[in-house]
Amino acid sequence: MDVSSSSGSGSDNHYELRVSVILNTLVVTDQQKCAEQIFEKCRDNSFHSVRFSYDIQIPHALSVTVYKNQKDAESGNSAFSFSYRQENQIDGTYNIVDNPEKFTLEME
Repeated sequence: MDVSSSSGSGSDNHYELRVSVILNTLVVTDQQKCAEQIFEKCRDNSFHSVRFSYDIQIPHALSVTVYKNQKDAESGNSAFSFSYRQENQIDGTYNIVDNPEKFTLEME
């Protein structure tokens, strides 16, 4: 599992990280468990090929598109998507690193 692309957008009090992840697998048996593992890797900043700049700003929201393999990513054939958001999505009170309990998983 690794990040194939990432981008961020935001304002002074809200920053959203958008990530595309390639699993390098043929089948995804449990999307929710996979989403939780990806969220943990984003929080820990522990992907192999990407380091997020959390010293500049820590995300207040996370959106992820998941692909089973590189070929699917190149053709835009995603396995699933999900996001982690706060109740109040505009307020930047909480971030994914320091306050993960304040976020809710939304499978798309």
